[in-house]
Amino acid sequence: KGALERAVAAEASLLESREALRAAQLHVASLEERLTNSQAQLASALDDGMRGARATEDAERRAGELQARFGEVQSQLQSARAENSKLAALRQEVERTCAEQRLRGDHAEAEVRRISGKATRMADALAQLANVAQRAVESELQATEHLPSAPTHET
Repeated sequence: KGALERAVAAEASLLESREALRAAQLHVASLEERLTNSQAQLASALDDGMRGARATEDAERRAGELQARFGEVQSQLQSARAENSKLAALRQEVERTCAEQRLRGDHAEAEVRRISGKATRMADALAQLANVAQRAVESELQATEHLPSAPTHET
């Protein structure tokens, strides 16, 4: 009886072990499926990460290019400001020179008027002198016409 009971107990134990083995195999299959899904998610996340890294590298490269371009534009702006300052100084110099030229022109115009007035007065005085000289000559001529003529010696 003891051996039969042991055999029955061993067979029951064997059945339990088989059921436990089947349950363990089902659990391993489930874990393998979950591992496969996790590996696929991990691969997808790695791909996303790589795309993100490339996008970050591209963005960093583009940011560097934009920063370099900004530096160029800033340099051009500084050059333009310096040129604008030079042009403003030149404009002020031209305006000052024009003002000086206008002042000189005003002075020259006044001098021309003064000299022109003087020349007119001198011309009037010369005309009066010419009139006086002409009357004196006419008067002289009239005076000599009334004188007896001097004898002429012919040979």
